[in-house]
Amino acid sequence: TRHATALPAVEEDEASPAPPIATRYHTVTTQSAYDALLKRLTEARAFAFDTETTSLNYREARIVGFSVSLEVGEAYYVPLAHDYLGVPEQLDRDSALAAIQPILENEHIGKIGQHLKYDTHVLANHGITLRGVVFDTMLASYVLDATATRHNMDDLAKHYLNYQTTTFEEIAGKGVKQLTFNQIELEPASAYACEDADITLRLKEHFQPLLLAEPKLNHLFHELEMPVAPILQQMEAKGALLDFAQLQRLS
Repeated sequence: TRHATALPAVEEDEASPAPPIATRYHTVTTQSAYDALLKRLTEARAFAFDTETTSLNYREARIVGFSVSLEVGEAYYVPLAHDYLGVPEQLDRDSALAAIQPILENEHIGKIGQHLKYDTHVLANHGITLRGVVFDTMLASYVLDATATRHNMDDLAKHYLNYQTTTFEEIAGKGVKQLTFNQIELEPASAYACEDADITLRLKEHFQPLLLAEPKLNHLFHELEMPVAPILQQMEAKGALLDFAQLQRLS
């Protein structure tokens, strides 16, 4: 999910125009199409992954659907729990998540995402332990230039890719009448979710050579920021013990 801001706003510079990329976005609602997608994911070295959920509060969020991208310009959205009146048939959420669980828990299949700490929490709510995270675009952006822009996906796309994403408000509305993702119709929901995964993969392709060109920053990203993220996620999920007696001695 991307309707969350990670860090404070700063002034933004205009990115040079990027050539348009033809997109192929797919909505997966049949078992045969899902089986074909799972086969591709099983054979992939890495793929971009994003969840769409019922809430930004990771403790209560439940999965409405998820999107993946294996190559720039192509993405798939798997809707699982849209529940508006007249919604088309979707795959059973529990069965679909059980089918992808071995892939998500496979350390040898790389996962690329934007703020994957949140998705890790949400998957844990469904009994899935996300493993094999190899690249987080939010963390990469922060390491490369902490003050260049906000680090949410919409702003990263605009700043680094010169790409105007569809905002959550555009498909869900604003204020008290804003829809939750499960209430959004499949067609706009799928386009939005596929864009999430596609743009995340594009950002990764943009950031990776920049990191490789700066060995110190690359080291910071891979040896500190990325390994610390799952530790922070576990601390958020389980809490942390404080030794008050030791703290009193230190004071």
